[in-house]
Amino acid sequence: MTAEGIRPDFHADDGNCGPYRYLRLLGYGSFGRVHLAEHTITGAQIAIKVIQKMKLTSASDRANIELECKISQILSHPHIVEIYDVFETEEQIFICMEKVDGGELHDLVLRSPAKRFTESDARPIFREILSAVQYLHKNSVVHRDLKMQNIMLDNDGHAKLIDFGIAGFFDRTELLQVYAGTVKCSAPEILMGKPYVGPAVDMWSLGVLLYGMVLGQLPFEHEKEAMVYDRIINARFSFPSKVSLGFRRLLQGLLVVDPKKRFTLKEVLDSP
Repeated sequence: MTAEGIRPDFHADDGNCGPYRYLRLLGYGSFGRVHLAEHTITGAQIAIKVIQKMKLTSASDRANIELECKISQILSHPHIVEIYDVFETEEQIFICMEKVDGGELHDLVLRSPAKRFTESDARPIFREILSAVQYLHKNSVVHRDLKMQNIMLDNDGHAKLIDFGIAGFFDRTELLQVYAGTVKCSAPEILMGKPYVGPAVDMWSLGVLLYGMVLGQLPFEHEKEAMVYDRIINARFSFPSKVSLGFRRLLQGLLVVDPKKRFTLKEVLDSP
């Protein structure tokens, strides 16, 4: 997992992880849990994702975790959560990362008076998310799971992109065939199992994310999953409330079935 592999000098138990002491449980994930922790000497606080190896039941599970660690450790951007270190023992993997206190973007939207943001309130946060995604794509990384639940906010309200569990590297000369993500936020080519280049699937998800921020719901919502699929692969959505012409055009450029006709990052960044 790390360049050094399993380190004999690294110790972890129910209350400690190397030089850190667990303070409280922050939440659970598919393969483990996340703790708030404090450095025993400096008092610095971080978040530690603890992954139970016994839950990695397939070779692909292990490969995905290794890729997540590799990608996370090479990234450095103000709007991407920072990974400080990765440790492992015979039973567990520990990902030590930046603590972000402001909560999920999804929860912030729901707590707002209208349960959605105005276009002007959404714009600066969305621009920060665009900046993070632009950095990923410049480094040949596709996230594949962009959604409001994967955007954290710090105490100053700035965005931090998290969770690279299904991210991967891409090469514009080759097509990808990893079909993963959150269905309601996934691009049509993902759901239809069509090979794809990479960046365009993130652009679709950015459109879904922006729609949710401003309209308080996702564009392809339906109680029946089959209808969600149908709406996505046909890009059937509407605007339930009044929005600006610029916002409408932006969403109509992002939520396009043909990835070759979908807005690029440059086109979005050039939008007013």
